[in-house]
Amino acid sequence: MSPLFFCLSVAPLSHALRAGGGFESEYQEKPLTHIMFMDDLKVYEQSKKELEATVGTVESVSGAVGMTFSLRKCAVAHMRAGRVKRLGGISAGHAGNISEVMSGSYRYLGVEQLMGPKDSRTRKRVEDEYLHRVRKTWNSRLSVGSKVRAHNSWCVAVLRYFSSVVDWGETGMSKVDVCTRKVLRATKSHHKCSAIERLYLPRKMGGRGLQNLEQMKEREVVSAALYARGSSDVQVIGAMRLQRELEYMGENTLMTRAKAALRKYEIPTSSLEWNRTEEETCPRKSLLRRLTEKQTEKLEWRGKAIHGRFKRELERPGTDREATHRWLTLQPETEMIVIGAQDGVTHTNWYKKRYLGGKTDKCRICETKMETVGHILSNCPGHGWGLIKQRHNRVLCLLVKAVMDSMAWPMSKSMAVHGIATAGVWGTEEERVLIDQAIPTSRKITECRPDLVIRSKTRKKIVIFDVACALDHLVQKREAEKKAKYQELAADLATQWRGCGVTVTPVVLGDLGLVAGLARHLGRSGVLKDEAIAGFMGHAQREVLCAAIQILKRHMKA
Repeated sequence: MSPLFFCLSVAPLSHALRAGGGFESEYQEKPLTHIMFMDDLKVYEQSKKELEATVGTVESVSGAVGMTFSLRKCAVAHMRAGRVKRLGGISAGHAGNISEVMSGSYRYLGVEQLMGPKDSRTRKRVEDEYLHRVRKTWNSRLSVGSKVRAHNSWCVAVLRYFSSVVDWGETGMSKVDVCTRKVLRATKSHHKCSAIERLYLPRKMGGRGLQNLEQMKEREVVSAALYARGSSDVQVIGAMRLQRELEYMGENTLMTRAKAALRKYEIPTSSLEWNRTEEETCPRKSLLRRLTEKQTEKLEWRGKAIHGRFKRELERPGTDREATHRWLTLQPETEMIVIGAQDGVTHTNWYKKRYLGGKTDKCRICETKMETVGHILSNCPGHGWGLIKQRHNRVLCLLVKAVMDSMAWPMSKSMAVHGIATAGVWGTEEERVLIDQAIPTSRKITECRPDLVIRSKTRKKIVIFDVACALDHLVQKREAEKKAKYQELAADLATQWRGCGVTVTPVVLGDLGLVAGLARHLGRSGVLKDEAIAGFMGHAQREVLCAAIQILKRHMKA
């Protein structure tokens, strides 16, 4: 049945109950007769006799719309002077008898209740269900993007509802966050020494995109408080009157927690004050958006000595942050290794000596320089340059393919089938591709062997490409060096081929995925389409990172 049709069918029941006596309270303008959510119903009366009459009304109206009691889900509780009294069950007419609550609490909309909510029981049950879903999600074979979306939508949804209904205390939700990170470490999805802040930042900002449970709780508490403060519902207004009295008595209420969350981020609490004016009221969506922005700012990890190095490189002028973070679509274990290396917490000898009490910081292979991630990926001669040269050739092959596709030139069989950019001269006299060839010059020039040269008579263009992978903090410097390196060759080619424009295009990627002016340089070359540039940058970045992981793993096993 449609939810709308169902609500329409049970509407007569709600109207019939409002005509009854109900429970009178000093905080309510009208007697409280019932609370209903879909097919979950709670009724209130002043005495046992009146309650039996109301249950009879419920039975008759429910039968008229085709619904019946589920007695095993029904219970009754008697209270006098703030205490639970054992007065036995009540009669439900032809349906039978409704027994009394005997377990000390009952569950309504997922929350354990009797004389107020039983927070400890609810917290334990919700935490267990949440962690069960987290283990199931991160032990699955889903892609990392699907795991993150499942975590934020399916797992966190268990806690989202209860975050404002149940009092979690100051550290309750943070402890659940710690358990979440333990599961991620057990499934090889998070390096135990990586920056915690990066787990909760959006992926477009270089994070993993998970929900921070403590911050989620703060948003839900503030959202619920703003809703209740601005509601015109009679029952909600009565609840707010009780909240106000409890707050003046020093009790920990929803409003108290909401105000504390706003003060934590230095946001004015005027929208939640009891004596607020219309001018002091901030729209709910605007206030929540401001809170979210403040929470994101609090996750900043730039100031950390080790973790913040990569972040500081990202903030340098000329760095392409969006392209740098584009690689975050790999498998969880791959992301864990790369982010651990970016954060500088890979267990090299330098890290072990500085933080773990190791004896030496020298490289385990060459034994001459400090063993850092940068030394392993670019400077250690112990690799024999084999893996580093292989990484260079993979990027070069992707570049050749992108150029061939953009200019609609046929590729050689080795490039099309095996993905190998074989050194040589390809094409015709009009359109020529030179891969790793010494370029004939009119005079002696030392640097005359770039990785790739495109010569097109029809387009009157010559483009010189040179590929390199550098340490992240040296990417922009290496781009400038590459450009200056082939200026003399470019001038000589411009003299030989009059009428042809000559462009030097450096293709430099960081060892750990940092991108600086690559998109700008490729765009100025004039031989690559925008789609080809985006595709090449994404594939080249992944090749560099996969090669970095391969080098790191081989080095650590030495």
